[in-house]
Amino acid sequence: MRHAIIHAMCFLSLFVSSHVYAASVIDEKRELATISDHLTKLDFLIQRAEQRADYRSVRQFDYPALRSDLRDIQSGISAYLYPSRPIPLPQTPLSGDYTLRTQP
Repeated sequence: MRHAIIHAMCFLSLFVSSHVYAASVIDEKRELATISDHLTKLDFLIQRAEQRADYRSVRQFDYPALRSDLRDIQSGISAYLYPSRPIPLPQTPLSGDYTLRTQP
């Protein structure tokens, strides 16, 4: 009887931990999707700042570099959230003969 209780508790803990793991993965993906959405919204603010920039100044902010970095971050998040299907590896043909010949 005691073993049955221990087995039941182990199964229950495994079941709960797998659901917690699944929930944490879902939460992580939800957070990353939110970050990606915010990066998209940042583009509007960047455009607005760039339009208001004083181009007569000696020091200029590099808006294209900022946009490039944000696109790289966003594409990295997107690649993680929506991985492309891997290309199948070439198949090696099987020999088909599994009989060993021994000397009598």
